[in-house]
Amino acid sequence: MLAQPSSVDFLQGGGEMGALTRAYDWTNSPLGPPETWPQSLRVTVRLLLNTRHPMFIWWGPDLIQFYNDAYAGTMGPERHPAALGGKGRECWAEIWEIIGPQIDYVMSGHGSTWDEERLVPVTRNGAREDVWWTYGYSPIDLDDGVGGVLVVCNDVTRQHNAKKALEDYSGRLEQLFEQAPGFIAALSGPDHVYELTNAAYRQMVGPRDFLGRSVRDVLPEVTGHGFFDLLDTVYRTGIAHVGRRMPITFCPGAGRPQKRVFVDFVYQPIRDGEGTVTGIFVQGSDVTDLDDAERALRDKEIQLVLALEAAEIGVWECMIGEDGFVDLKEDDRAMRLLNRYPGEQATFEAFAARVHPEDRLALKEAARAALDPEGDGFMHVEYRILPRPGMKARWVSAKAKLTSFGGIRKFVGTVRDISDAKEAEARQEILRGELQHRIKNLIAMVGAIATQTLRGDDIAERRETFNARLQVLAQAQDMLMANPPQSAAIHDTIRAALAPHDGTMSRFTID
Repeated sequence: MLAQPSSVDFLQGGGEMGALTRAYDWTNSPLGPPETWPQSLRVTVRLLLNTRHPMFIWWGPDLIQFYNDAYAGTMGPERHPAALGGKGRECWAEIWEIIGPQIDYVMSGHGSTWDEERLVPVTRNGAREDVWWTYGYSPIDLDDGVGGVLVVCNDVTRQHNAKKALEDYSGRLEQLFEQAPGFIAALSGPDHVYELTNAAYRQMVGPRDFLGRSVRDVLPEVTGHGFFDLLDTVYRTGIAHVGRRMPITFCPGAGRPQKRVFVDFVYQPIRDGEGTVTGIFVQGSDVTDLDDAERALRDKEIQLVLALEAAEIGVWECMIGEDGFVDLKEDDRAMRLLNRYPGEQATFEAFAARVHPEDRLALKEAARAALDPEGDGFMHVEYRILPRPGMKARWVSAKAKLTSFGGIRKFVGTVRDISDAKEAEARQEILRGELQHRIKNLIAMVGAIATQTLRGDDIAERRETFNARLQVLAQAQDMLMANPPQSAAIHDTIRAALAPHDGTMSRFTID
């Protein structure tokens, strides 16, 4: 024989809250014993206790409270388990200004309410917390009206905070994109519709309406230059494309000049969770200034090469290590000037061995002075390079500047053949010596003439004779120093020198 169901069987189950509800002394409650509760309340309490979703009931004018285990986990020790059977307004006084009007709305028969991610700060676990709820208040009907309110709710604080963190991260990411020095754009769909552009992109392309429009609509002047075809290919194949030094001309609009730029860029496919391409991420840099600078640098390099060729200057550099000079490098002209054989290893030791022994000290001192931390780092020294067999020694002038970058020090310098200049200096020194000797002889001759002439008593006659002898001396000097030299026999020169002296020739015989 089957047992007859009890009038309180609707309270069976429900875990902890089911046990607490059954153990509660309802006889002293405004509701009275469970056997007397209205059928709608019984059904709703049965539903509440046996669901794992957070639910709550307010019943009657005093808003007597019921809740299940799922809701108990959201309350904290400040209210659980004391809230069971308590009065709603007393239990939730700190948030009554939020929930009270909604409860009154439902109890007054106006229907249900619904809120998503609403902030309802409550005190739980010893502190007041910002708690976000998604919840609905629904009426529990009686035959003659609304008997209570069923709350179906969910604490979405974690989801809210996660979404807020994601929004904050997205905001920071957008800010980084906006401030990025390179240009950035995000395109969606096969038509490549703009979803995002940053300041660098807008500055490069010019002021236009981007968002929600396709690239073909925004940049009609680019049609036919291959950029749209590349976008289509990347979207279709899912393979990224990298472009280097690509020229592109933008036409910002009426009254604005065309703008030609060179860009480095990448078209990177954007994929969804299933790996399907949904858009393209465009990132790149306006390298117009860099391209112009490289072109100018190439021109300067050409000019430098021409200048080095015209001046016949060689270029070299030498690293400075802990143990001295290492890693000597020379161009072809420097190699020839320093007498390094083709194929011979370029070492500082081999170079130093080719320097004339008498000049090695000067080279060493010049290098030491340039390396002095208190110096200016410049080196200028002249030295001789020992000849190869069958050749003569060569004089060279070496100039260098000490550079330092990344902890690496090295001399960067030039070398020039100054042998002709040194030979000219030697000839000039010889000529200087000859000239000094001739001047001394000339002074001696003038002194002798003066001594010989001043023996007479007649001042006028002595002056005339002295001037005549100086004139003859000048004529003789002119014949000797003529350029080109005049051809003159020695006896003609002597006769010309003695002519002013009356009767002198009768005392001399010139063969």
